[in-house]
Amino acid sequence: MEKRGGGREHVWGVCTMHVCCGTHAPSLSHPPQGAFGYFPTYTLGAMAAVQIFDAASKDIPNLTDDIAAGKFTPLREWLNKKVHALGSLPASGDALLELATGAPLQPELYVQHLTSKYKHIYKLE
Repeated sequence: MEKRGGGREHVWGVCTMHVCCGTHAPSLSHPPQGAFGYFPTYTLGAMAAVQIFDAASKDIPNLTDDIAAGKFTPLREWLNKKVHALGSLPASGDALLELATGAPLQPELYVQHLTSKYKHIYKLE
């Protein structure tokens, strides 16, 4: 597995910022280029991002309010300590995720996130 420069590890990091900070999704230009294998990595990255945000929210009181107010320092410091300081030292992105959050990838957190998000957007019960 690649440690740097692309692939699943790169997408995982990019998607983390998109989910945590609410920015737009990365460009999905890969299918027209014939790189169909990339699309599932966006989902894996989004799943990891939700899990990282969940772990950060447990450690940082009022994280969502801080982000809404433009105060990213607590999240940046948490990410620096739990993710960035480890960098590519763990054997894989999966190992890094487990070190950062205390658990292996938990797809149910992503399902909960999507359910909550779309219930709110579409006013579903």
